[in-house]
Amino acid sequence: MKSSFWIVAVYIASWPIIATAQSSSSPENVRACTQGYASCDHTKLSRSQASSVASADHQRNTSNCVSGYSECDRTKLTVSEKQSADLSARQRNFSHCSSGLDACDHAGLTSAQAKSVAAEEHARNLSNCNMGIRSCDNSKLSAQEASAAVAAARRRNVEGCTNGYGDCDHTKLTPSETAAIAKAQHKRDFSLCREAYGACDHSTLTAEEAKTVAVAEHLRNLSDCKFGAQSCDHAKLNPREESAVIAEARRRNISNCKDGFGPCDSTKLNSEEAIAVARTQHQTTLESCRNSPDFCDHSKLTPTEISDLAVAVHMRNYTACTKGFGECDRSKLTPAEAAKVAARDPAASR
Repeated sequence: MKSSFWIVAVYIASWPIIATAQSSSSPENVRACTQGYASCDHTKLSRSQASSVASADHQRNTSNCVSGYSECDRTKLTVSEKQSADLSARQRNFSHCSSGLDACDHAGLTSAQAKSVAAEEHARNLSNCNMGIRSCDNSKLSAQEASAAVAAARRRNVEGCTNGYGDCDHTKLTPSETAAIAKAQHKRDFSLCREAYGACDHSTLTAEEAKTVAVAEHLRNLSDCKFGAQSCDHAKLNPREESAVIAEARRRNISNCKDGFGPCDSTKLNSEEAIAVARTQHQTTLESCRNSPDFCDHSKLTPTEISDLAVAVHMRNYTACTKGFGECDRSKLTPAEAAKVAARDPAASR
């Protein structure tokens, strides 16, 4: 009776441990709670798990506050944590003010920081003015800086007019600049006509330039005709050039028929060319069958070639089986070959 009493007592004393073990949450739920996911079910956490999750929540909230994220609850921070978050915010604001890339709270700067930020803002504005950026505020420049910005704008305008791209205001050019730019423009137009880059205004060319451009255009057309380009204008070829173009087209057609690349017009082949093309195509088919028998078109082979190909394929399979590399199909071996292969590799025959 006494022993039964102690058994019951021990069992009753172990109830909290059993209850705790049974109420322990699944690893997935613990992970969700620790990471702060919405799928977390706090009611399924044990006491120790709830404590760990609360610690993770606090660390995450502290990190958010220090980083300046919106998911920050300052009421849950300790005094030292609030101080760290405030210091981080001031440093972040100073960085934003210095770079000019984010919102800046000038009221939150120390006197030393305000002086540094003012220098950065002035340098940034000066750079914008010298580069002609619209955010430039000329009212914040000194007389010397304003004069330098005007000179930079003048240089930019001259460059834009000279190069033919960028902003160009001819009314701001001096007579000598206008003359130099007109000369540069003419040179650029001549280059466009000669190289066929963009639209060409032949009316702006001198007689000598027009002759040079005409030669370049003729040579370009001749090259297009030799390569069979659609831009070819046969009407602009002389008889000698037309003959050369026809001969090149014939060679190109023969080559296309032989290698199968590009368009082939067999009707333009003479009997000798047709025989040479047929021989090349047959040889290509035979090589393809030797290298890839599964994709071979046997209808294009002679009976002898089909027989020789079958022997070659058989020997290749037998070699693969005996050497132990490549694809081996034992079902295609003769009984004698199968026996030799089995003798070399007893394990494979089981």
